Amino acid sequence: VDRQPPRGGLAVHAASPGVRAKDLDLDWQASLLVLGPPLSGKTWLVHRLCTGGTPSRKDTVPLFGCSLRVAMLRLSEGFSASTTGRLRIWEPPRGCGDDALDRYLRTSAALVVAVSAGDDDAPAEARRYLARARASTRPGTPVTLCCTHADLLGGLIGCNAPILERQMRLRAAAAEAGAQYALCSAATGEGVEAVFSGTLAACKERDRLGPASDDPVLSHDAGTFSNSELLRALLHRR
Repeated sequence: VDRQPPRGGLAVHAASPGVRAKDLDLDWQASLLVLGPPLSGKTWLVHRLCTGGTPSRKDTVPLFGCSLRVAMLRLSEGFSASTTGRLRIWEPPRGCGDDALDRYLRTSAALVVAVSAGDDDAPAEARRYLARARASTRPGTPVTLCCTHADLLGGLIGCNAPILERQMRLRAAAAEAGAQYALCSAATGEGVEAVFSGTLAACKERDRLGPASDDPVLSHDAGTFSNSELLRALLHRR
């Protein structure tokens, strides 16, 4: 499976001319969990994938994390062949309890752990979240450690010595956990589709892409919110 986005782009945006999500013939579906410390760029990462842009407002806490995003994506099969599927993307709300987080981890087909390139504690945070993933995900679940905010580094090339040393520590953390490593910027869009295409390629290789169905987003297989989680998310809504 090709780990790079198709030439036409990974995401099929509903806003594109002549494209309607309900008219797409879907070949697969999967659920993906995005975790990471506060201000690591999780919501911007998901928003960039789903819309091709950045959030119009930066002062509002999204409902249920990233508002239960669903993206229609093309996955390259090599040469000119590709398949289209639906990806449910879960970003647990702030204050999500351990039991609820364990349910998300167990039911997700893959996991992306996001940490910020500008965070001095990024390597320690990465190891903490990767350890949690190992303890709670099903065996063989693809995990990607995504270093966001690459635009703060002046691009993906030409980083200074402390930044490069931090990148080496993040790569080492990913390797020890058996995770893929990716560097991207949700602000510019650089590397974002590669994060998800590489993760989905690993899902396909490990037979983690399920058949397409009309299950609702809040389904048992996709993961659900408890009443307390729903109330907590509403109370934190600005």
